[in-house]
Amino acid sequence: MKLVKPLKKIDQVCLVVRDLQKTIEHYWSNFGIGPWKIFLFEEPLLREMTIKGEPAKYRILIGMCQMENIYFEIIQPLSGDTTYKEFLEQRGEGLHHLGFIVDHLDSEMKRFESNGFRTVQTGRFQGGGFAYFDTQEKFGTIFELIERSKPPNIPIRVWPEDADK
Repeated sequence: MKLVKPLKKIDQVCLVVRDLQKTIEHYWSNFGIGPWKIFLFEEPLLREMTIKGEPAKYRILIGMCQMENIYFEIIQPLSGDTTYKEFLEQRGEGLHHLGFIVDHLDSEMKRFESNGFRTVQTGRFQGGGFAYFDTQEKFGTIFELIERSKPPNIPIRVWPEDADK
């Protein structure tokens, strides 16, 4: 194995759901988890998309909530073929992946691939991007490598709207 540089911290835990709004309302009303920053990832913000190594176009709605030192992420696929859509069809809603921040996505992708982990989905945004790897057999979930966008992506809204008041 060539994984020399260790992954030191899980940055995010992600669920895939059919209805983002319903899910974040459930977490807020039952557990006080929130507020949620909502992002719409689609062209032109999201580019260079692939699924299983082939060019793709997809749209996703993402809810992000900072919980101490980890992000709780919820994704609702909107259109196109994605690992999220496949997950929902095969397993239903639930834990989809663990996300890890990396400094250089391309070199980390090569490192994962050289160790036999197949890239299943990618996307780029300004100054950053992400890649999902088929690590389910060995680790029970998908691993995502994330190079943070520079500057950070801006949410389309925050929910609940009065959370900062």
